Amino acid sequence: MEHSDKPISAWGYLGYDFLFAIPFVGVIIALILSIGAKNRNVKNFARSQFCFVLVIIIFYAAAAAIGISFAQ
Repeated sequence: MEHSDKPISAWGYLGYDFLFAIPFVGVIIALILSIGAKNRNVKNFARSQFCFVLVIIIFYAAAAAIGISFAQ
């Protein structure tokens, strides 16, 4: 498998941002691209978006746990 280091244009980043912003589908696409993209820059950008989603999920889970503990 050959990897490409071709840079992503600003419009490309914007397009990927819109694609990853689609609820549920964007997470799946980010996961697929983070594993299988041939362009190293696309792969790294997809990994960063996927990690961002994981951080947000952990943050919301912690906030919910704190909120539930204070509600009792």
